[in-house]
Amino acid sequence: MPLPTAYTDDTLAAYMRDAVLQSTARVLGLTTLDSFAEAVNNAVLACGQSEIAACSDIPVLRAWAAVAAWEVAQAQAAGDYAYSADGASWQRQQVFDHIKDMLDRARAAAVLIAGSGGGTAAGSLSSVALNNQAVW
Repeated sequence: MPLPTAYTDDTLAAYMRDAVLQSTARVLGLTTLDSFAEAVNNAVLACGQSEIAACSDIPVLRAWAAVAAWEVAQAQAAGDYAYSADGASWQRQQVFDHIKDMLDRARAAAVLIAGSGGGTAAGSLSSVALNNQAVW
């Protein structure tokens, strides 16, 4: 499948849900494109643009979209935690831990891709955290 040459808000949201998060989106109930509306805005802003049509460096846009998608997942999974009661144990924080790892990887990849000379995102790198600081 060829790399898209442009995205709309809906097609980028679908990329975030279906290609980046995949089954994690379903596990978390992130099934509608509306769940990613602000994430699309964040990815566009990370590219140094105010509208998606101006994002011409597709690899950079996709890299920041992955970061934004994992941030949505992290916010959705924030209430998942481990607990035990009456001899039973639930380990829902494993989903959160996986998301944290994927978010860290996505951030590092976005910095590398944006900093490799392409796109306009290099100007926004100083405000991007490389390590997710959420702690349970």
